[in-house]
Amino acid sequence: MINFRDPHALAGLDGREPVLLALSGGADSSALLSMLVDHCKKSGAPLYAAHVDHLIREDEHGRDRDFCRRLCESCGVPIFVLEADIPAIAAESGESTELAARRVRYEYFASLMREHSIPLLCTAHNADDNIETLIFNLTRGTGLRGLCGIPRVRRVEEGMIVRPILDMTKDEILDYCRERGLEYVTDSTNGDDSYSRNRIRLHVIPELRRLNPDVAHTVSRFSEAVSLDYRFISSCAEELISERGISVSELRSTDPAVARCAIALAFEQACGSHLEAVHVEALAELCENGRGFSSVSLPCSMRGRIEGDYLRFSKDEREPQTCENYEITLKTGKNILGEHIILYVSEKNEKNIYNFATRATIASDKIVGDLYARNRRAGDKILMRGMHRELRKLMNEKKIDPELRDSWPVICDGEGILYVPRIGLRDGAVGSPSSEYIEISADIQNS
Repeated sequence: MINFRDPHALAGLDGREPVLLALSGGADSSALLSMLVDHCKKSGAPLYAAHVDHLIREDEHGRDRDFCRRLCESCGVPIFVLEADIPAIAAESGESTELAARRVRYEYFASLMREHSIPLLCTAHNADDNIETLIFNLTRGTGLRGLCGIPRVRRVEEGMIVRPILDMTKDEILDYCRERGLEYVTDSTNGDDSYSRNRIRLHVIPELRRLNPDVAHTVSRFSEAVSLDYRFISSCAEELISERGISVSELRSTDPAVARCAIALAFEQACGSHLEAVHVEALAELCENGRGFSSVSLPCSMRGRIEGDYLRFSKDEREPQTCENYEITLKTGKNILGEHIILYVSEKNEKNIYNFATRATIASDKIVGDLYARNRRAGDKILMRGMHRELRKLMNEKKIDPELRDSWPVICDGEGILYVPRIGLRDGAVGSPSSEYIEISADIQNS
């Protein structure tokens, strides 16, 4: 079934306005290109495509770029191509590869929309993508907004982003490609379940389909219903926000769902970014208990502060704390890493196996080479529960003070990160019953 929605009608634009397609070369975007070619021929709208070569997969990125160029040439569609070294960009920014790739893509699309006066960007998100997003948001912790799934239409500074095939399942898209003899490329990393979204796609969604073969459409209807609820709550929340900020007294007297939505929306208006639930709760508690000029440090170098009766957001003007890199070989006994960080290392002949927030027992035969401690670095990951997890994200989940994170001790051996206080041990660090052990205790002041 072809569930293609008219992108101009979705955005409320004249049917002759130019359209830009985000083209990866996969089945989804190749099918959408075919649909948009037919649509734009009928409406008279100019159609363009944009492809970003992320330089991630050495043997595939050039293939995908060349395929997209040939595909657009065969359709008579002009294509813009950007080459971006995403691994290098991610390492420099401290972002995950996925996050850096997404940011670069949308920044490129936005620049094309501005330069060529294109008010409409089409992406090929589908119903299966919507399930992945909803489950991913659930596992991270989310409110109503996260349960809305992928928005069908999103307004941006340069115009509108629309998803014309959001109602189509992956199987329906593949059927469309087969019926029309459409070629497409397949990303080899789609089968790598070390990525969170791939694990959901490869393992979770098939189980859901066994319970309900039509689960993709069921979830789409659910997210649409939640979107209606969120739209109403957010409209109420908007009424609490003024140029002066949010009235704390009004916030305390309103419904908690509306109050938290108002906090999140006000922050988004202040800096263009989204708050996670942990920060929204911290701000709600600040308004409930805080006094004048009390404040909370927030992402994007922002600070939420109570001034009089108002909660306001502004750039954090405090002088940022700098951290010099350190790397120290650990010895038995007391190891001073800095002014506020001390590690104690002791040998043990028994398998004590209580791993506390700042104390861990590690099998000696699982330590490769020298044991040393260093501060956290951009891009650091630790192997936990079969996945390489980013320390940046784990520290956020554990609510480690942002001012301490750059100097936080990371214990390593010859194979990389072994243990991080308050985060945990690397997979395999606990040995057999006959193993000898060492215990590492961390004394981190102000943590």
